[in-house]
This record gives sequence, C-alpha cells and structure tokens, in this order.
Amino acid sequence: MCQNYELNLTIMQDNERRLKEELKAAKALSDRYESDLANERDYRRELEKKMLEVSEQVNDKIKEVKKGSETVERRLEETQTKHDQARAAFIEQLQQCNVIVQNLEADLEALNTKYLNLLGAQRSTAAAMRSEPINFPSEVDQLQFMCLQLREELIEEKAAKNHIEQTLKGEVAMLTAQISEERRARQLMEGEMMAQVNSLQTELGIANSQLSSVGDAIKIKTEYERQVQDFKTTIHDMEEKITTMQGEITAVSSTANNYKQRCVALQAELDTSETVQKDFVKLSQDLQIQLEKIRASEQEVRWQFDDDVDNCTGCETSVAKLKPKPQYETFLSKFLTLQQIYNKKKEDFLATYNDVMTDGVTLFSI
Repeated sequence: MCQNYELNLTIMQDNERRLKEELKAAKALSDRYESDLANERDYRRELEKKMLEVSEQVNDKIKEVKKGSETVERRLEETQTKHDQARAAFIEQLQQCNVIVQNLEADLEALNTKYLNLLGAQRSTAAAMRSEPINFPSEVDQLQFMCLQLREELIEEKAAKNHIEQTLKGEVAMLTAQISEERRARQLMEGEMMAQVNSLQTELGIANSQLSSVGDAIKIKTEYERQVQDFKTTIHDMEEKITTMQGEITAVSSTANNYKQRCVALQAELDTSETVQKDFVKLSQDLQIQLEKIRASEQEVRWQFDDDVDNCTGCETSVAKLKPKPQYETFLSKFLTLQQIYNKKKEDFLATYNDVMTDGVTLFSI
C-alpha cells in the first residue's frame, strides 16, 4: 500500500512538473504572441502613416493635375471661343470680299459690255458709212468744213476711247490689287487659323497627357487603397486569432492554476496522509509490542479480563465492573479509527488523482 502511494505520489509530481513546463511553454508562447502583436501593431501604424502620406501626396498631385486640367480646359474653351469668333469674322469678311468681288465683276462686266457696245456702235457706224455713197461737196469750203467735222468726230472718238481704256485699266488694276489684297488677307488669316489650330492641338495633347497622368494617379491611389484594405483585413484576422489564442492561453493558465491548487491540496493531503501513516506505523509498533507482552504474560500467568470475571477466584468476592479496559483495546480502537481515516484519505486521494488525470488528458487533447 505504501509503495502504491509513493508511486502515485511520484506520478503526481511528474504530472505537476509536466504541467509547470507546459505552463511555462504557454507563457512563452503568449509572450511571443504579444511580441508579434506589438510588432504587427507597430507595422500597422507605420503602414497607415505611410499610406496617409502617399494618399496625401496622391491627393495633392491629383489636385494639381485637376487644377492644370481645369486651366487647360478653360484655355481650350477660351481658344475655342476665339477660334469660333475669328472663324465667324473670317467667314463674314470672306462673304464681304465675295460680295465686293461679285460687285467688281459685275462692274467689270458692265464696263466690258459698254466697251463692246461702243465698239459695235462704231463698227455699225463705219459699216453705214461704208454703205453710203461717197458724196464730196464740189466747193472747197464745204469740203474743208466736212474734213474739219470728220476730224473733230475722230478726235472725240479717240478721246472717248482713250478715256474708256484708261478708266478700264484703272478699274482692272484696282480690282486686281483688291483681289491680291483679299488673297493675301485670306492666306494670312488661314495661316493664323492654322497656327491657332496647331496650338489648340498641342494644348489638347498636353491636356490629354495630363488627363492620362490623372488617370494613372487615380489607379495608383485605388491600388494603394486596395492594399490598405487588404492589410486591414489581414490585421483584423490576426487580431481575432490573437484574441482567440489569448483566450486559450487564459483558459490554459486558469486550468494550470487549478491544477496547481489541486496539487497544493494533494500535497497537503499527502502530508496529512504521511503523518497519519507515521502515526499508524507508530501505533502498529506499539500494538505489536503490547501483543508481544500479552503473549509473554500468557505463557507465565493466566490472565483474564475483569469483564469476564464476576467473582474473585480466591475469596469468591464480587468484582466491580467500573474498571477501565486494558490498554491494548484502546490501541486497537485507535488503530481501527486510523485505518478508517487512512482508507478514506486514500479514496479521496485516488478520486482527486483520477480527476486531475482526466482533466490533464482533456487539456492535452485540446
């Protein structure tokens, strides 16, 4: 029985040592998890700080690009308005030039018609004069008068012809100069319009490039936001896992404390049992000594209990029954009582040991 008790005590001490080691390992794991959580929190703060800085930079860049885009759009609208106005003015001037050219062409055609009519009238007069018979006056005075008259008519015709030719040449030169001027103005306006169109195309290309830069910046910001969201999700999952682990560590610590308390209680019961066992051994030794004395007395002199004798064997006198019992009966009673206490303590110890072992197996399986 003592060997089994010592074996159970050794097993309990081994279990207590193993539980202490597991508690130490659990505390080390908890410390490592807390350190990882602190590092993760620092990394999260640094990442959030960096993301905020990058977000602010991207927002500033987007604001600058947006401002530049608005400026370019405003300049583009202003240039488009100027272009529309210049185009409308150019079209109006072109229409006016067309009207002037049409008027000049009409005037030129009218002058040409007048000239042709004039030539036709002269040709008709000349033909009529050719068909008329030649009648010269017989008198010299009349002939001279006729010559003077014809000469005056010829001079008038030449003067009219010269005047018409000069007038037509002046008008033709003026029309030619006007047409050349209109052509130069038109070419100049077309050059200015082409320059404005090229400038607008250049500004439009710059605006498209800036819009592309804005699009790239927006994509970068969206990617950063997605990464931040992924990091937040990962950190949230890790915090949940760490919370779960902390709960498990708390449960393990609580179980370890319970085991420790039970071990302390078992140690106290063990100390009590050892004390009872020592008393039991001492009592057994005393009882054994008393039994040896009784056996020795039986060999020397016949001895009887006072309860078994009513009268004295020598004088037949009545013996009083108020005497105390022999000492070995007291020892026997104490021995039985201690044996009952020892058996009860043993049963309690074994029941507690079985509970501890069952809980330990359940904890190890978890």
